[in-house]
Amino acid sequence: MISLQNLRKTFSLHGGEATVLQFDSLEIAEGETLAIVGASGSGKTTLLNMIGGLLLPSFGEVFVNGVEVTQLKESARDHFRAKHIGMLFQSFHLLEAYSALENVELGAFFSGHAGKKEDAKKLLEDLGLPLHFHRHPSQLSGGQQARVALARALVGRPKVLLADEPTGSLDFEAREDVLGLILSMAKSRKMTVVCATHDEHAAQAFDRRVVLS
Repeated sequence: MISLQNLRKTFSLHGGEATVLQFDSLEIAEGETLAIVGASGSGKTTLLNMIGGLLLPSFGEVFVNGVEVTQLKESARDHFRAKHIGMLFQSFHLLEAYSALENVELGAFFSGHAGKKEDAKKLLEDLGLPLHFHRHPSQLSGGQQARVALARALVGRPKVLLADEPTGSLDFEAREDVLGLILSMAKSRKMTVVCATHDEHAAQAFDRRVVLS
């Protein structure tokens, strides 16, 4: 499902180059759940952004579902990401002007599934929010916001879910709850999940873990 070969990412720094990520290869199977573990600054977010086509490597190849993402033009990468990849972030990025249901419907629109209101409702119900359709993000707890963000990431039925510290801002109970939902949805949908985390306890719930240093 995902193949990374000879990846290297460097940034210009004080007239020189700083390497933030470098490794030979990584293969992630279809339906596998993988935790990327490492301290802050180890390159976890950089890696996720390269898999999702938000960031190009300085060197190397990224294949997702048989497509070499690194060879696509920016507009084609955006289209590919919208169709095949769901993204979940620690800060959730929910829009306050919109209700929970409308936030998920926006996810459907950008993934090419506009008009799928029933799908958005069903996902929110499946994630335990049947009474929260019309509440805005500020009216929801952190755990509830995380569920709305997860619904938005999944409404387009992506083959891959990229999650960047998705439980980092939650308390222990909400963290366990959201993590369980991510993994159960991955299993039921045969979806590949790559999750960046610094939480070793959370990483143990995944099929495999890779450590960046």
